[in-house]
Amino acid sequence: MAFKISVVSGHASFESLPACKVISYPNPGAREDYRPFAQAQFCVDCRGFSVRMIAFEVKPNAESRIEAKFAIPGRTSALLVLAVVPGGLQEAYVQKPGEQPCPLEGVEVIPVDGEDLQGVYWGYHLILPLPLLEQVFPEFLWISGSRLEGNVFKRCSAPGWEHEGSFFPADFAKTGLFDNLGALELVAY
Repeated sequence: MAFKISVVSGHASFESLPACKVISYPNPGAREDYRPFAQAQFCVDCRGFSVRMIAFEVKPNAESRIEAKFAIPGRTSALLVLAVVPGGLQEAYVQKPGEQPCPLEGVEVIPVDGEDLQGVYWGYHLILPLPLLEQVFPEFLWISGSRLEGNVFKRCSAPGWEHEGSFFPADFAKTGLFDNLGALELVAY
C-alpha cells in the first residue's frame, strides 16, 4: 500500500499529516537496544514540497542522520536525496545514473526541536519550492493522484551507536541508486 502525501491549498499543518515511522531496523548495531524512533511527514502546499524529519534522541550523536529519498516510479532519470544531521542540512542533491550528485540550491531549512509525549526530539522542516521541484522532476505533476517512490532512513555510523533503519523495509546490502524505495501517492487531504 502506498504511503499518502497530502496536497493542500494553504500551508501544511503537521499535526494532522500522516507520518512515516522508521521502525524497521534489520541490522542491529553494537547496541542492539538502540533503535531510535524517527519519522517524516510530507506535504505539497502553497510553498512547495515540505519534508519534516525528526528523531527522538535526547543527546544525538553528531553523525546521527535522517534521510529521505524520492524518485519517479518506473523511471531511472533522477533520485532526490535530502539528509539532515543535528547540526543542520547535510545534503540536498539530485543524482542521475552514472553521474555525480548535483547539489540543490534554494532549499529552505527550518529547525524543529522540542518535546512531546514521546520524548525529546530534533529535526528539520525542509521546503523545496515548486520551481526547484520542476527542475528536479520536470515531467512530474505535483497534484493529487500522482505517484512517487521513496523511503525514509535513520542512520548513524558512530562507534557504539551504529544503526540503520527505514520506513519501508530495506536491504542495506543493496546500494543501487534506486534500491530500497516504496510507493508514495499524492492525495487531496
